[in-house]
Amino acid sequence: MHALTGRVSSVIAAVRLTECFREHTSDAANLPPLLDFAFKTYDFKRIIGDKAYLSASNADAARKYGASLWTPIKSGLTKDYLDRLGEKTEMIEIARSNGEAFDAVVRVRSRVESVFSAWKRVFGPDMVAVGTANERLDAKDTKAALFVARENEMLAKAVVWNLRRVVMFEALHDDCIRFSLDRAFQPIAEDRPDEA
Repeated sequence: MHALTGRVSSVIAAVRLTECFREHTSDAANLPPLLDFAFKTYDFKRIIGDKAYLSASNADAARKYGASLWTPIKSGLTKDYLDRLGEKTEMIEIARSNGEAFDAVVRVRSRVESVFSAWKRVFGPDMVAVGTANERLDAKDTKAALFVARENEMLAKAVVWNLRRVVMFEALHDDCIRFSLDRAFQPIAEDRPDEA
């Protein structure tokens, strides 16, 4: 499971389930699709991840939306690579000039892990069910059906998680939160009422 969460709100802005040991299961390969989905609704200034997200293509994906990628810097990277990466993200300059400030930003990444930890306390130790699919299906269909079922389960849990966060914020602030879904959900032309 790959997720993009809000730093303060802990709301899950985008989530993606991938099959283990398949193409696009690495963190780095999953960041661009998460950003493409999340930026339909949210505006992020910084994308903070672990070392697995550090790549020029992910820095480009963040810049596409006006954000910058921040990750711990992997050991063993060449100065040339870091210089090229520095042209794509401000984090390299900050890391070189003010390591303490850089570390303070990157430490915020632990918020994502706290979301996963809380998710497991709320929904159980597994991110998705680990049961088996209907045995009447052949092996290929069984695997595909099981993946779809698990993906649907994960998405439903993400919706419930976000609703729990909204209720919590309303209770903390003693106010009703007003939402606008205009950016994420545009009505389909056929669904619009006829204008007289």
